[in-house]
Formats: sequence, C-alpha cells, structure tokens
Amino acid sequence: MYAHNYASMSNVIFTVSEKMVDRLCSAGFVTQHRGKDKLMMKLKHLLDNRELVLHLLEYWDYDQEKPEILDQFRISSNAIYPFYRDGKVCLLRFAPITEKSFDSVQAEMEFMAYLHSHGLSVPRPVEAKNGKTLLLCDTPWGVYTAAAFHRVLGKRMDTIDFDANLLNAYGRNLAELHLLSRAYSPKGKRRNTWQEQLDWAEGCLLSCHAPDIAIKEMSTIRSALSSLSIDSDNYGLIHYDYELDNVFFNAESGLISTIDFDDSHYHWYGMDMERALSNLEEELEAEQISAAKESFLSGYSSLIELGSDTSSSYPVFKRYAGIIQYTRCLRAGHEKLDGEPDWMIGLRQHLSHIMQNNAKAFGTDL
Repeated sequence: MYAHNYASMSNVIFTVSEKMVDRLCSAGFVTQHRGKDKLMMKLKHLLDNRELVLHLLEYWDYDQEKPEILDQFRISSNAIYPFYRDGKVCLLRFAPITEKSFDSVQAEMEFMAYLHSHGLSVPRPVEAKNGKTLLLCDTPWGVYTAAAFHRVLGKRMDTIDFDANLLNAYGRNLAELHLLSRAYSPKGKRRNTWQEQLDWAEGCLLSCHAPDIAIKEMSTIRSALSSLSIDSDNYGLIHYDYELDNVFFNAESGLISTIDFDDSHYHWYGMDMERALSNLEEELEAEQISAAKESFLSGYSSLIELGSDTSSSYPVFKRYAGIIQYTRCLRAGHEKLDGEPDWMIGLRQHLSHIMQNNAKAFGTDL
C-alpha cells in the first residue's frame, strides 16, 4: 500500500552540516558508539559486556565464525550488536528490564508488525530458536529484554546528500505512518501516553534531586499540553524520534525505511512534525533549512492536510522534548562508577552540556 519509489532526484542537493559530521556512521547501519545526543540508559549499562552479548546470541541461530562484526556495536537507549545470520547482517537489541520493560517492548514490536503488514518499511524481527521474537532472559548479569532484527537496506539519511524529492518523500513517509497510526488499535499492551511519560520523568527528577526550576518546568508543560484539543486526526501513537538518523534510504530500490520505535508513545502527531523540523535545523547548513522544511512539509501535506494552527503547538512540543531529554540525561549520569573510563567521563561532560542547553528554556513563557 505504501511502498513508493523515490529514486528520481532533482538538482538541488542538501548537504549535512559540518558540525554533525563527527557523529555520522559511514557504515550506514551501526557504529561503535555510546550515548551522544540520543536519549540513553544509565551510564553503567553502556559498558561493552561481550560475555553477555554472546550469552544472549545463543538464543538465536547465527554465524559464529564472524565474531569481529560485534565490534561495530552501539549502546545508547539500547545495546545493539550486529551479527551475521546465513551471511546476512542482523541486529541484536537488548536492555536491562529496569530500562525497558517486557510489556513496553512487546507493544513496540506489535506496532511495528502492524506498520509492516500495511506496507510501511520497518525492521522485521528475527525469530529466536524457540520461535519467539521477544525474549525475557535471566542471565548472570541480570534480567534483560532481547530481540533481533533484520537489517534494513540503504543508508541513514544523515549520512547522505539528499535533494528536494527525497525530502518530500521523507515528509510523505511520516504522513503515511500517521495515517496508519490513526487506524491502529493494539491487541495487547499499549505504549505509554505523554502523561505517563511526564509522570515517569517527574519521579526521576525528584529521585535525582533536580533543581526546583526543573520541577516547575514539568508542571508548566503538563498544564500547557492538557489544554490542547484531542481528536482521532491529531492524536495517536507517534514515533517521537523521527529524525534523519532513524530513516534509511535505499538508492537502488528507492525505498524509505523507518527504524527505532522504542520511544514511541501516545501524543499529538505534531510532536513528530516538530522533532523532524527541528532536526533539519540541526543537521543542515543555515541557507538550506527553509527550502528543506518546505520540501518536507510538501510531502507530508500531500497526504495529510496541515491546518493553519498546525505549528502553533510546536513551542510546547519543543519544551516537552527538552524536559524529557534533560531528565534522561540527569538519570543516566546520576550514579557514578568506580574507575570510570575516559569516554564515560567525556560523556558525562556532554550530558551536562545538553542539560544546560535544555535548562535555558526553563521558566520562560510559552
């Protein structure tokens, strides 16, 4: 239904900004990477525990003669380790149960299966030896949720130059996701709502002894969001992290694929719009941003009409994203480990910088 070919290209090329190049993944699917700008687990879970990885991989059939690919891991909001299965790259994804509940991941995977069944290109799960696609694994290192996925083909959009046609397709792809979400009704457990996300964040702020201004910011955002109207056209299960690094483009087939649904929750669809547009501002050179946004919005509005007030809620959505990111950074670095490696010390400094940037908006008018 929604598999379109976008291989045709125009003459206007959009180039990823130099300030972002240092965090790009030239391999196109995964990199040895911990944290960075994405929402993450506690720092103690970012350590490369290869024994745990091999323990979890035993639940799947895999090509054991090529272990070097495990070195291309990524640990942030999950641990992701690539492996070969029948000569093809797959991805093992796992997290402690304290970070990702079984019900939450199961609800995420149900949504992804629904999207796939209706023609949207998303990662497909790899069955474990027992025939299941999601496991709850009791290991010597604790209890983990674990799943494996087939690698999507193509390259991440933040690693390639793209034109107006592809940006138009990028926007249309999000609209396709939202149209499918409108009709979605989970059969099992559902994903969290924005209220539950804020409840979780508030609990974290209190337990981590966040400053009063952060607690007040939480209250301000909750009040502002509660005043927004809700209907079946403007509210539903969103991706939440629909950004260039979570969308792949296969130049050979023209297929666009969307990954990383593990922050999906119930919110206004405009939240995805705001995140995508803000990401274009971060990724592109200043002189390209306006045209890029126009192409993206043109693609989106080709399927979903954008009302005159569509962007009026973007400021509160941006603040919502800010307090959630602030909270996760605070939580991630709250516990300190003995003998932390240099990269973790540097990451702490990076998290502190992110929090300082988010905090600049605290207490200002919406």
